[in-house]
Amino acid sequence: MTKSAVGRSRRQGLGEIWAPFLSCHFVCIVAVAVMVLTGLSGPAAVIAAPRIDRITVTIDDIYTPAEVAGSRGPVRLVRRGMNALHVDTRERIVRRELLFAPGDTLDTALLAETERNLRGLGYLTEVSVAAGDTLPGGGVEVTVRARETWSLQTQFAYARASSGEQRWNVALEDENFLGFGTLLSVGVGRDEDRRSTSVGYRSRRLFGSRWRVGLAVSDLSDGHATTLAVEQPFYELADGWALEARAADQASAPRFFLSHAGPAGADPAAFASLWAAVPYAESWLRLTFLRRVAGARAGRVWRVGGGFLADDIDYAATGPDLTLSDGRVVDDGFLFASGTPLQLDAEPRLGPLAVAQSVGRRWTKARYLLKYGAVEDVPLDPSFRVQAAWAARALGSARDAALLEWTASDWSRAAGGFLTLQAEGRAMFGAAAARMARVDAVAGWFGHGRAGLTRISAEGAWGDRLCGREAFSLGLSRGLRTLGYDGMAGDRLARWNFEQGWPLPYELLGFYNVGLAAFYAGGAAWWRGEPRGLGEARHEAGVGLRLGATRAARAEVVRLDMAWSLDAGGGPVFTAVTGRFF
Repeated sequence: MTKSAVGRSRRQGLGEIWAPFLSCHFVCIVAVAVMVLTGLSGPAAVIAAPRIDRITVTIDDIYTPAEVAGSRGPVRLVRRGMNALHVDTRERIVRRELLFAPGDTLDTALLAETERNLRGLGYLTEVSVAAGDTLPGGGVEVTVRARETWSLQTQFAYARASSGEQRWNVALEDENFLGFGTLLSVGVGRDEDRRSTSVGYRSRRLFGSRWRVGLAVSDLSDGHATTLAVEQPFYELADGWALEARAADQASAPRFFLSHAGPAGADPAAFASLWAAVPYAESWLRLTFLRRVAGARAGRVWRVGGGFLADDIDYAATGPDLTLSDGRVVDDGFLFASGTPLQLDAEPRLGPLAVAQSVGRRWTKARYLLKYGAVEDVPLDPSFRVQAAWAARALGSARDAALLEWTASDWSRAAGGFLTLQAEGRAMFGAAAARMARVDAVAGWFGHGRAGLTRISAEGAWGDRLCGREAFSLGLSRGLRTLGYDGMAGDRLARWNFEQGWPLPYELLGFYNVGLAAFYAGGAAWWRGEPRGLGEARHEAGVGLRLGATRAARAEVVRLDMAWSLDAGGGPVFTAVTGRFF
């Protein structure tokens, strides 16, 4: 065989070997090109989310048939009676809160957000929103399931401070009136200063729209209070805008706190707060518009906007005689002198405002934080809101100033529990005569483990040129059970609390989670210029009972405590309060 024949034979052999290989690659290249051009690439087809074909909504009774059948005696009678008397939530009221609809692409983040929103309504519990198996047509069914709660709250609250002052309140409130998701309330009561009668109304979605309307009216023994709110809130993180209008008109004679080192002071070292009832009237209006500028579907949500504020406060002089809380009678001229916080607070304010707000997307569920056993939604990203306004005090006044207000909140996992930080502040900048500042921060750690419930909390507050209505008070209403409601007050405050609790493994009457607690608390409040401070902090210790309603979604923790003062000695003080960190 000649060389040319051998070469041709080799080339033919290589061609026979490579031809199928090249042909296969050519086919693959063509197939890939076709898929790219038609948008049907392999990975996209695999990860494409299914659509929602059907939504099923199921709302169970307050007590299931099994719970009723498994109970005996009075508990069974109560459970059957509550199921029979309670008006079930109408299905359309639940459906209008859903952030998705048949035909939408399934988005698990929207399912979780819807579940949180439904829990936040205040009249549903044990809420779950989940996608089921794929249906024959390729879509999925989303199941919304929840349990009714006893939304009619018949409240009777009573508390007695160590000073003998008493508070009581009787109220009827239904957050889900006739199953329409509307709030109606009526109540009567008395606190340490005044009697009150009140009525309230709130519609989350007026006539089925996205507008929310609320009205509260109170008749007070020393005045009145009326507030009105009309708003379209952010129902969903992805909502583009929100609008809020709030107005109020009120008049009363609240406690106006004074420094012992001031013109009216008698004993700068005294522990007791010093105050006088100073009549005042206030009318205010605030309009706010917010627009989302980032975070429609991922990352932090940022919102900015603006608005307008106006308020007018008028203090009424009590005449030459001002009666103080310690029984002395003084001339009230020092309160209304030029440049005093009261005189500054009384000047009208109006002007434009700018607003910025940011919230995160990470959430988790927990129990035994602010409630006692119920599921709570905990945001794991910090949030804040800042408002800045040009507050013209009597247009053209030399006291014009910039007003700054802010709030911030953060929850995070820490050492087997949750660490929280809540802060708020308000300040006026500008002309020297208009300046003031107020900052308040609360930090706490909440643990829930084999040892039970551990709560460690602390608060610090600082103010400068505070009006007497804005003073920080320490007592039964704010952290210390063995003081009066406002046992100590000032523009400085520090307090702390340690509580160890032990939830009991049963429900009282099938309705309340019950627990025992032991606690220690301390703190002090004082005015700048007074010789006292943290060195004169008061301390107490005691034991208590904790109650948390299991079939009322928005129920606050009831705290029944017996406390002993570690400073003044004496017998125990019995108190009953609800809510709060501590």
